[in-house]
Amino acid sequence: MTKLLVMLPLMILAACADSTLIRTEPPGAAIYVRKKFVCLSPCEYSAPRSEFSPHTALRIEKTGYEPIETELKSKIMPSRIVGGVFTLGIVPLFKRPYTYYFHQEYALSPITVAAAPAAPVQADQRGTEEGSVQQSRPQDVAGRLRKAQDLYDRGLISDQEYKRARNQILNDF
Repeated sequence: MTKLLVMLPLMILAACADSTLIRTEPPGAAIYVRKKFVCLSPCEYSAPRSEFSPHTALRIEKTGYEPIETELKSKIMPSRIVGGVFTLGIVPLFKRPYTYYFHQEYALSPITVAAAPAAPVQADQRGTEEGSVQQSRPQDVAGRLRKAQDLYDRGLISDQEYKRARNQILNDF
């Protein structure tokens, strides 16, 4: 009887849903899970045990930005495996060994529109127009590099994601 009283709360706790916090930069993006609208970012997505999958389709959309199609990131929880051993297989009946990462961060890329060919520049305007183009591009690149560095410094993106973003920004330049 004592074992049953100890096991009952464990089984109830084990039956909870798996959840993850989804954030986007910029915020306010539409989050679709399994092709169904869930929320606007930032938001918490929770999946009951019956709907959980380590390969859950995710789509993120925001006007003016490239959509992202990926899967929610999941991982194996060693504590659930250990719990399954100590409860003689009862915990795995209620909770799979996988769960979603606690929070997931996604950076949306602005849609780039090809610029229309510029009108010919007259000789007396050439110096100021070329100077303004050259001045705006480095500032834009510098701002994007600072933003990527800030995301990396705050731990919101991994080293690999930072290097990839930095290379993309420099290649666009």
